[in-house]
Amino acid sequence: MGCRNRTEARQSGVGEGKSQKPEEGSELEDILKQNFGQLNDDRLYPNMDRLYGKRAPIEAALCGKEITLFSLKESILLYDLTST
Repeated sequence: MGCRNRTEARQSGVGEGKSQKPEEGSELEDILKQNFGQLNDDRLYPNMDRLYGKRAPIEAALCGKEITLFSLKESILLYDLTST
């Protein structure tokens, strides 16, 4: 759950008691060479709150990296989610 979604879920009470942390023994543990068994909500949430305050520059940096990494041209994608 992203920072914004987690904050909204906290305010609405949605998703209470459900942790969105990586699972022990996951591929992410192998790739990052980390043990996520020590993670819990008390350790994750304060960092998520700090990251949320820096959301705009993080998103801009990731967007720029994605554009250069995949040689993307800037475009706008519009799609219709209504059913007929």
